[in-house]
Amino acid sequence: ANEARVYERVAEQTAVVKKTIEASLAQERSARDEQSAMTLERVSIMERSLNEAMAALADVASKEKQQLLANFRDTLAAESSSREAVARDMKELLGNESRARQEQQNAVEKLLA
Repeated sequence: ANEARVYERVAEQTAVVKKTIEASLAQERSARDEQSAMTLERVSIMERSLNEAMAALADVASKEKQQLLANFRDTLAAESSSREAVARDMKELLGNESRARQEQQNAVEKLLA
């Protein structure tokens, strides 16, 4: 009878220890799950921030690219305009020189005639 009582007491204590261990494990699991959820949320927030920063960078890069292209077009247009002006001036000078030669030749022909 005494032996049965000892076994019964050991079984009760074992059950108590088992319940305590199970409760402790459940708390640890819960704490890990909560920590995991918080970590996932932080990662999600960082991903959103990164995506927003990348979008802002892409927008800035696009604006800078457009500005560079506009500056290049303006420079090209100014250079083309300058070249056209130089070409007009040269044609005018050549035309004046050609007329002057013709006048000179006419004057020489008159003198010879």
